[in-house]
Amino acid sequence: MRLVDTHCHLNFAPLRDQLPGVLHRARQRGVVWIVVPAYDLTSWEILSAVAGEATAIRLAFGLHPWACLLYT
Repeated sequence: MRLVDTHCHLNFAPLRDQLPGVLHRARQRGVVWIVVPAYDLTSWEILSAVAGEATAIRLAFGLHPWACLLYT
């Protein structure tokens, strides 16, 4: 079975600090894509770097409602 993790913050520790191992374990369990949501402008930059590390990572660029308050 091929699985998609639809919401995983790989940009946060400890996942970010152990990214190769996290991705390897996910693949072993049938996860073919991991959708990583960006929630504010700062996270957009960080996630762009994370996505370059693996083809299994898909990004969802957006703004969380709480973050929108920062930009008004």
